[in-house]
Amino acid sequence: MEKLQCPKCKAPMDQIQIEQTQVDRCTSCRGLWFDALEDQDIRGTEAAEALDAAAGPTPAPSKVRRSAIDCPRCKSPMIQMVDRLGKRIQYESCPRCHGKFLDAGEFKALEPRGVKATMRRLLNRKQRKG
Repeated sequence: MEKLQCPKCKAPMDQIQIEQTQVDRCTSCRGLWFDALEDQDIRGTEAAEALDAAAGPTPAPSKVRRSAIDCPRCKSPMIQMVDRLGKRIQYESCPRCHGKFLDAGEFKALEPRGVKATMRRLLNRKQRKG
């Protein structure tokens, strides 16, 4: 398979094996590319914790205009998305192939999406209020 080029800094991306899933990580800015649903495949696993932690120090923010980012797979213009639960993370998503690009540290900061995580969030809120 052809090596992807980072949509932000244009550096080559290495493939990282996380259990049964291959994720692409930029060799320069350490951003992560997930093909459709790959992030859901590995979220919550111990290996996923190490994926973003292995990125090292977070690089300076990219000076690339957000609107100028194209999908590294299909070259379609990507759209900016906001994490619907946490609203603190903005990432790029491809409307055509449904892949997503997260800057270094964003995968770890995204709110967990499973039933267990939702229940934990609700219980924590009740405990804080009570």
